[in-house]
Amino acid sequence: MNTDIRVLTSFRASRKRKRFEAILGPNTAMHLIDLWLTVAVERPDGILTGWDEVDIALAANWPGDPAEFMRVAMLEHCQWIEKHGDTYKIHDWEEHQGWACSAKERSEKAKNAAKARWSKRLNGKTADEKTEENQGFDATSNAQAMLKHKPSNAPSPSPSPSPSPSPNPSVVIGAGKAPPPPAKQKKATQLPKSFEVTDDMAAWARSVGANGNLSQITDAFIDFHRAKGSVFKDWTAAWRTWVRNEIKFSRKGTAPKLDRTAAHNMAVVSDFLSRGDDQ
Repeated sequence: MNTDIRVLTSFRASRKRKRFEAILGPNTAMHLIDLWLTVAVERPDGILTGWDEVDIALAANWPGDPAEFMRVAMLEHCQWIEKHGDTYKIHDWEEHQGWACSAKERSEKAKNAAKARWSKRLNGKTADEKTEENQGFDATSNAQAMLKHKPSNAPSPSPSPSPSPSPNPSVVIGAGKAPPPPAKQKKATQLPKSFEVTDDMAAWARSVGANGNLSQITDAFIDFHRAKGSVFKDWTAAWRTWVRNEIKFSRKGTAPKLDRTAAHNMAVVSDFLSRGDDQ
């Protein structure tokens, strides 16, 4: 997975950036960087397959009208996004983000290299290891032959009961233990039907300043993620993020053109970028 992107120093004084901000407002070009960061993680080839205008606005953490954001981003003189058929694409992504584009290939190479090293470790042996193994088998054969051999000078009759070493001697050569399998990681799942806010969760929400209708906040959280088919490894953590963003929007007193559910989704995307891959 990509952990960074490449931004040219010339972006700061770019004419395209200035035109973009002249239309949408000061510092709105920062939403382009938010978009690029999301694309590097979720669509590293720069092709926004399956994304519509709302998805792109959410990825950019854009608080306004998605249609307006897309209109300006696709203008001929400040083109940041292209459309080919029904699919959107980041303009000149391969040229500027070649490293991000090859993330999948790098990951496959790393997996294959690790698999080769692991196979060599389990099955491959150096010349010294083979020599020691052969010497070990010779020692085993000699030891077993000595145990089976009856000495010609033994007294007759043999003592009864005959003494026997305890425990019986044995030689074990090359008894290596396979490394334990890696621990299974928790898989991301859709929101459980049994999801509910516990007393501890409610107490936490009050402690961080959630003074609104917690039941209404939770219903919006459930409706949104079930409609989108979202998957998370930790749904309690996702709910806490939703509550924190609800508090943040309430304190700002902003009234974005997107509905409250979409605004929350933008905040979840932003939180996802700050935490790394959690799904």
